[in-house]
Amino acid sequence: MNCPRCRSPLAEHAAHCATCGLAVGATQSKGVPGWVWALVAGGVLVVIVPCACVGLFLVAGGRKLGGHGSSMTTSMESDAGPELAALPQALRAWSDAHADHAPKDLAELLGPNGHDTTYLPSGVLPRDSFGNLHAYHLDERADGWKIELTSLGADGAVGGEGEAADGSVLTLEWRHH
Repeated sequence: MNCPRCRSPLAEHAAHCATCGLAVGATQSKGVPGWVWALVAGGVLVVIVPCACVGLFLVAGGRKLGGHGSSMTTSMESDAGPELAALPQALRAWSDAHADHAPKDLAELLGPNGHDTTYLPSGVLPRDSFGNLHAYHLDERADGWKIELTSLGADGAVGGEGEAADGSVLTLEWRHH
């Protein structure tokens, strides 16, 4: 394998890249094919997963995103802005800090998490292309939870046709196995 930064060859369990000094480590998750590469860049732990496996222990910025026995699936509109694109990680971080439950509404992502910061990098809730807040639907089940965000269209009300029509923007599902 090669260093993700400078592409020089690495030994299987190298502690750092001899060429550029990047801290790199590899570990294989029991029962899951493929390698999980973790590197420290600017004090933030970033994980590179070169396979499409679920149930791996993933960490980004010191937060667990998934662990053995769980999986998260996301579907999002293709033109999602940066606030909306940050929601899956924010929701997972909130859930990790609250015994794997989901927030009752998106406003809970703006509250302090014990470090006087919000779970959303921008500090604001995402809005649809009409400037309205998204409708938030939470379905908590014994095996996990599912969240769906919906744009209520130009009128900001449920239902409607044309530009006022509602449309799913983000679906996020977390399951315990």
